[in-house]
Amino acid sequence: MSDYLENLWQQFAIETQEHLDLIEPLLVAAESSNLQRDDIDQLFRSFHSIKGLAKAMDLLGMEAIAHGAEDILGLVRDEVLTLEARLSDLMLDAVDALKV
Repeated sequence: MSDYLENLWQQFAIETQEHLDLIEPLLVAAESSNLQRDDIDQLFRSFHSIKGLAKAMDLLGMEAIAHGAEDILGLVRDEVLTLEARLSDLMLDAVDALKV
């Protein structure tokens, strides 16, 4: 693999992990209390960023998972859904899938 491609994959891994590190504690906190609007916005942006990173690297399955989570958080932002424990658990399942 060329140095350029290796660097791209390393950057992808670093940036994706940074977003996952932001997402996980917020989702765990959502299991026991309501998150603030800023927290919901952060979750949305992080999943959105992961979606874009995955698309750029042609990881379509990963892109689809992140896109689904982003769509759900869009509904939470629009107050159609509430990010309660059960939904938070499902979102954590998405995080687990993204890690794989």
